[in-house]
Amino acid sequence: MALEVLHQQAATHENEQFRRVVKIIDTIFKKHCYDGILIGNPFNENYRRFRADAILFFNHGVVIIDFKDYAGQLNIPRDDDEFKSLPWRTENALDHQIIEVKAGAHFLNPFLQLASYRTAFREIVEHNPILKQKINPARVCIVNIFSGPLKLSNRIPGKYPYYKIVQESEIGALLYDLNNDNAFDEEIAKAIKKIFPSDEYIQDYSFDIGIIHKQDIIVGEGAKSTIDTFMQAGGNDLLVLTSMDTKERDNWAKYIFSIADNYGIPEVHGLCHSNRISRQLGQRGIEASSLYSFIYGGNGTSEDKEDDEAMQVISLHSDAGLDKRALLMVYDAHLVSRSLSQTDLLRFGTGRLLEDFIIFANPASERKIVFIGDPYMLSFGTSDDSAINVANLQTICRNRVIHYYHQPACDSHESCKESLKCSLAKSMDAQLFNNLNYAFDDGTIVEIEKDAITKKMKEWFMSPLQQEPKQSVLFFKKSDCQKTNLWVKHHCLNNGEELAAGDLLIANNNICIPDETGFGNPQRVLNGMYFTVKDVLEKRREPISIKGYPRPVLLSFTKISVKCLSLSGQDTEIWVLDNYLDCADELAKEEQIAVNVFINRCIAEQKKRYSRENDSLINVLYAKYAWAITVHKAIGSEFDNVILKGFRAENDGICNESYFRWLYSGLSVAAGVFHIAQPQYVHPFMNCTVSETDSGVNPPKQLLIYDGYKVPSRFTEMVALNNVNASAAICELTKLVEPSGYILEEVKPCNDYLTKAVFSVPQGIKKKLVIDFHNKGAKDSYGISAIRMEPNELVDATCIKQSIETIFAQAVSCNKPVETPGYILEVVNAFGEQMKERGFKLKVVFSKDYQIICKATSDNGNATLRLWYGTSMENHSKGFVNKIEIFDITDTTIANEVRKIVLINQQNYNSDGKNDKAQLLQ
Repeated sequence: MALEVLHQQAATHENEQFRRVVKIIDTIFKKHCYDGILIGNPFNENYRRFRADAILFFNHGVVIIDFKDYAGQLNIPRDDDEFKSLPWRTENALDHQIIEVKAGAHFLNPFLQLASYRTAFREIVEHNPILKQKINPARVCIVNIFSGPLKLSNRIPGKYPYYKIVQESEIGALLYDLNNDNAFDEEIAKAIKKIFPSDEYIQDYSFDIGIIHKQDIIVGEGAKSTIDTFMQAGGNDLLVLTSMDTKERDNWAKYIFSIADNYGIPEVHGLCHSNRISRQLGQRGIEASSLYSFIYGGNGTSEDKEDDEAMQVISLHSDAGLDKRALLMVYDAHLVSRSLSQTDLLRFGTGRLLEDFIIFANPASERKIVFIGDPYMLSFGTSDDSAINVANLQTICRNRVIHYYHQPACDSHESCKESLKCSLAKSMDAQLFNNLNYAFDDGTIVEIEKDAITKKMKEWFMSPLQQEPKQSVLFFKKSDCQKTNLWVKHHCLNNGEELAAGDLLIANNNICIPDETGFGNPQRVLNGMYFTVKDVLEKRREPISIKGYPRPVLLSFTKISVKCLSLSGQDTEIWVLDNYLDCADELAKEEQIAVNVFINRCIAEQKKRYSRENDSLINVLYAKYAWAITVHKAIGSEFDNVILKGFRAENDGICNESYFRWLYSGLSVAAGVFHIAQPQYVHPFMNCTVSETDSGVNPPKQLLIYDGYKVPSRFTEMVALNNVNASAAICELTKLVEPSGYILEEVKPCNDYLTKAVFSVPQGIKKKLVIDFHNKGAKDSYGISAIRMEPNELVDATCIKQSIETIFAQAVSCNKPVETPGYILEVVNAFGEQMKERGFKLKVVFSKDYQIICKATSDNGNATLRLWYGTSMENHSKGFVNKIEIFDITDTTIANEVRKIVLINQQNYNSDGKNDKAQLLQ
C-alpha cells in the first residue's frame, strides 16, 4: 500500500510546507516499507474543533500535525506550568529578533493548540465504532513540525511524552522512533476516508524548491501578469502592488521570492519601514529588515547650528556590499513616505525616507524595487507621499519605468467588520465620502457606551499584564490616550498618579538594555515593545543649563524593574524619561535640547567606544502608558479586542478621506471584536434642508447642434467660422428673413461665445439689423444657446422673432442634457426607493447644473421636487444633497413624507455631521 496522500483544498492550508513534508515522509515509507495514509487539511463539518494541518495513520501510530513556518532558537518555558500558560517565541541568531510563535486565532501557544486538536480527535474516535475499537486516543502523537533550522532552548516537560517538536529534517527519526499500539489496516483506512473525504494528492511536480513555490502560491492572473512583465524587463524598473488583503499581498511577495532565481537575481532583500514594523511582520512569518537599519548608519554630521542646538544628521550607508542586480522588496510600503520626518536635534539623511531609499538603491544600477502595500491604510506622512502612490514615485524617479497593479476593493460578506472595511476602501477608490454606516448584526462590530467602556477596561486591565496586551483602546489624539491611561491607573490598578508597579508601558524609541554582568550582550529594545513595571527603584534629576534659556531645564529619570512582555517575559532594569512619560504629546524643544546635552555629557565622561550600548542612562526609554494608544501607533499590530473612539473633534470633519483612512486603519488592527464609541455616521442627506416654495423651474434651454452641416456655397465667403453651429444658425436664419427683405451683409466673431450677424433692412440702405448668436463651450459642443435681435425700431420685430423661434423648432435643435454625476443618480435612486416604500412614485424630469428636478406622484396628486447637490471635494460637498425645494403641490402629504424621509436619514447626526453623544471618559 505504501503512502497514500489525500488533501482537502483550503486557503488557510500551509501548502508549501505540506509539499516538503510529503516528499520526506514518502522517502521514509519507501525506505522502511511502511504503509499509511497522510491527509492534508483534514476537515469534517461535524467536528469543526479538529483543524489540524495534517494527520498521519501508519504501521506504528497516529500523528496529528501542525506546521510552523519559523526558524531560529525556540524559547519554550522551562517550568511545567508556564509551558502551557505562556506564549512561545523564536529568536533569530543573527540579530536576536524575537518573534512570537502564533498558534492560530484561539490559542496561547502551539502545545495548547495541538492538545485541543487531540481532545477533538478523541471525540471523533469515540463516535466511530471502527476507530473506537482500534485506536487508543491517549497514545496519539501530536507534533509541531517547524520549517527550521531550529534549536530548542529547553526540553519538553516529561509529563507530555506524546507531544513532539521537530524540524522538517528530523521527521524521519520521529517516525522511526514512534512505536505504539495504534496500528494501521484497511478498516482504519476506509473509516478515516469517510470521516475526512479528500481528493487524491497530485504529486506531478519537480522537487526543485523554486517550482514548488510557484505551484503552491496562489496569485491572481492580473497580479501575476504584472509581476512577470516586471521581472522580465531589464534594468532598474519599479513595481507597485496594492491590495487591502494582507494574505494576498504576502502571496505576491512569496511568488516574487520564488521566481527570482529564474531571472538571475542574485539577492532579494525584504525590507519595511522600521524595526517596530519588522517585529510585527515577523509575527505573520515574514522576515524584513528595517529600512533605517538597512540604508542609514554612515558617519554622523552636524548641521550649521550653534552649540547645543546642532542637529545630528545620520548619513546613508555605502551600497558597496549590495549586488548591482539585487531586488529590494518593501513590505507594508504604505508606511514609507517622502514626507519630512525629523526632530529638532536628529535627522536621518534628508529626513525623507522614501527619497533616501531610492538614492541608496542607486538609480544608475540595475537594482529592481518592489513596493507592496495597503492603499487604504494610514501612512507615516500624507498618503500622497507614500511609496505606493505612483504619481509620487514618478516625481522622484522621473524616467524610470513603474509597473503597477491594484486589486480593487470588493464587497465582503465575511463579517460586518470586513464589510465596513470594504465599504471604506471603495469610498476611497471612488473619492466619494457621502456614506458611512455600521451594521452590528454579527457581533464583530459593537457600539459601546461610556458605562460599558469603563466596565470593559476594568475587566481587561484590573491586574498587571503578564503578556503583550490582547486588548487596546484607540484614539486619534495622544492627549486623549493620556487621559484614559491615567483613568486606568486610578480606577483599575489604583496605583496612584506616578509611575508605579503594575503599569503597562510601550517603547517609543530603540535602545539597548546594557548587560551589567559582563557575560552577556546588550539586549535591544524596539519601538513598540511592551513592558509591565514590577518595581520603582530610584529617581534622578538633572538640571541642564542651555544657552539662550533663562533657567535650567529639569530632566527627571526613574529607574524601574520591568517584565519585558515582548522579550520572552524576561526581567530587567531600565531608566525611563519622566518628562516624556508625563507629557500629553511630545517633548518641548528645550527638553529635546536638554536630553541631547545630557547624553553628550555622559559620552564625554565615559570616553568609551561603545558607551551608547553600555550606559543605561544614555539608553533611557521614551515610554508611554500603553492601555490606550493612538491608531497611528497601533498600525501593524493586532489585538483580539479594540475600543475606538470614533469622535475626533478635529477641524477636518468626517466626510473626507482622512477620516475614512483613519477608521479603516483602526478596524484593521482588530482581529476580534471592534467596539466603537460615538460612531460617526455619514449620509447624503445629513445636512439637507426641506422647504416649500412658490417658484417653479424653467426647463433647460435648447441648444442648436448641427452635426455635419455644410454651409451653402453662396454663404461660404461671408460665413467662415470655426464654430459650425454658429455658421449653420446664421445661414438658416438668413434663409428665413431674406423673403422679408433682410439681406446678410457681414458676420463678426466677437469672442469664443458670441458672433454677430449684420443684415441690411428694407427701410434704407444705411440702416442695419444686428442679430447676436450666443453659443456654449466645449463640454456642450459649442451649441447655440440663444439668438437675440439687438434693439432696432425700424424693423418688423415680430417677423424676426418668429424666424428665431422657427430655428429652435427645427429638427436640428435639441435639448443638451446636463450630465448628472453617477454618484448623485445613485443617491436619487435610493431616495426614490424610500418614496416607493411609502406609496409614492418619483421620476426624474430633467437636470440642470447642481440640481435635479423630480416629479413625485400619488393617487391623490403630485408635487415637483428640486434637489440641490454638491460636487466639490475641497468643500466636502461631493455626493451630498444639501437642499430640497418642493413646489407645484397638489398633494400635501408628499411634502410631509419627504420631510420624514430626510429626518430619518438624519437621526444619527446634528448639523455638523457629528454625533451628539457625550465624549468618552471626558
